[in-house]
Amino acid sequence: MPRPVLPETEPSEALLLGILPEVFQVSAVRSAPLRALIAVTADLQTPVLDVLDAVDTLVHPYGPRSSSCPTSPAGWTSIG
Repeated sequence: MPRPVLPETEPSEALLLGILPEVFQVSAVRSAPLRALIAVTADLQTPVLDVLDAVDTLVHPYGPRSSSCPTSPAGWTSIG
């Protein structure tokens, strides 16, 4: 079954709609309240997506660390 296409869909709304289950995708074609909720959700995610797009490097939790970083929580409390 082809995916439903919403008229006048913003790219962020289309992305959000694409990860929803099919029942919501089909319902969004006819449901103005559901389309409004999708639009609000997309607007709320925009600042977060902007920050994530600006991240150049990822932190590797098991990678090399500086000497000022304790190796375990015990080092934070000086009991290790």
